[in-house]
Amino acid sequence: LILAAVEASLKRSTDDEIRAIEGSWKSLPVNAPIMLELLTGRSAQVLKQFQQQHPRLSEIFITDAHGLMLGMTSKTSDFYQADEQWWSDTYSGGAGETWQGQIEFDESSGTWGIPLYLPVKAGDGKVIAIIKAFVDIGDLIPSTGATP
Repeated sequence: LILAAVEASLKRSTDDEIRAIEGSWKSLPVNAPIMLELLTGRSAQVLKQFQQQHPRLSEIFITDAHGLMLGMTSKTSDFYQADEQWWSDTYSGGAGETWQGQIEFDESSGTWGIPLYLPVKAGDGKVIAIIKAFVDIGDLIPSTGATP
């Protein structure tokens, strides 16, 4: 499934298309064709099924090895992720590193939580995708008095 999604993304996007999508991402409605593909396509369906089994995960998305969105459970802050430090650290020059971030407020999901980062590797060890999941810990925050 992931390999098929990666292959489809490589066919889908030229550099100009990527810049156009990224430039208009925040204003794109969820019924725009690219949004529908990313929110309802096969990759998104698998992520949403996993999310239903693990309801603490308020947001999950997957990118290809170039940082382009392949699927998501909800609209993210941006389409292109490779310019984010967490993505670069997870990609780790193609070696792939699994790690988690610090407690933070996630604007996309509107929740406090801990981000988890997971590289997906092909049989040869090459990173082909990166998954980010956000573990909601919002019910713990009121006791700390923290605000976004």
